[in-house]
Amino acid sequence: MSAPDTKVPSLIAAGLLAAALVVAAIGGFTEGSILGAVLAALGVVPALWGIVNGLQHQTQAAVAAPVILLFANIGVAGLLLVLKIIDWVR
Repeated sequence: MSAPDTKVPSLIAAGLLAAALVVAAIGGFTEGSILGAVLAALGVVPALWGIVNGLQHQTQAAVAAPVILLFANIGVAGLLLVLKIIDWVR
């Protein structure tokens, strides 16, 4: 495996995270966004793929970025979903 194998999934996960934040910004962060939550949740899959590729390289640097993106995607997806549920209750 080559080094780009660990970077491509990270770039895809970061792109999906950015898309989720853009969608949430368009709809208003305080109202939440189902579409934004789904996009962020989809970013978990390439982040996990990046972790697996990084573990095969057996270096901490190859695993660090995908792990950070994994937690960021999960956090943003959860936050947007909770905010949307709160908006529905109001």
